Amino acid sequence: RAAASGGGFHPLAYATTEPLRIFREVQESLRPLPITSRSAWNRRETPRFRRMTPVRLTVHHTDTDTPVGRNQSFATMRQIQSGHIGRGFDDVGYNYIIDGAGRVIEGRGGAVVGSHVEDANTGNVGISLMGNFMTRTPAAAQQLSLVRLAGYMAYTYRVDEDDDGFLLGHQQNPGASTDCPGRRVMDMLPALRERVRAQTALLAAQAADARRERRRWTPVLAVAQ
Repeated sequence: RAAASGGGFHPLAYATTEPLRIFREVQESLRPLPITSRSAWNRRETPRFRRMTPVRLTVHHTDTDTPVGRNQSFATMRQIQSGHIGRGFDDVGYNYIIDGAGRVIEGRGGAVVGSHVEDANTGNVGISLMGNFMTRTPAAAQQLSLVRLAGYMAYTYRVDEDDDGFLLGHQQNPGASTDCPGRRVMDMLPALRERVRAQTALLAAQAADARRERRRWTPVLAVAQ
């Protein structure tokens, strides 16, 4: 039971062209999105991050390898953190990072100011895909987790997902001089935005069902795995 979102976009409107993927994506979206907590990988004292209200999202790539194993991903997280601190940041700059298995890993967390776009971090959630995507495409699991996480952020913070500016590649931010998040991710952004709109509408429908049936419902599941 998927309701239309603002602008009349239906979450299954494009299912005729990609029925199997859409079916699987909807099935997966009915489960809470697991987010691996910062405590699972971090070995440093956590700074006091400034709070913010998210209004848009920026996609990055980490320009590292693309691990799929838990331990390898956590080691890469610490590598990214050390690199960012070495550049003068107070911690890892991204709010969330997604590894090659689609594991969503908490960096700074969602509603805090990051350090991922110069002079444009307030209100801007940084989501980074582990890997370098100049010549290769992110794994399907990474794409799905990005769509689900971005949809969750848009739904939770009432971000206007009908505005294409709600989801940008790093290089699209004003003043940015970078090839991040890579050519392949940039090529995919229009389709990713459509998938995020569908995800946001689906979350709204699930929430409406839960209210009508007077049952508890949550779109995310924090885990320390």
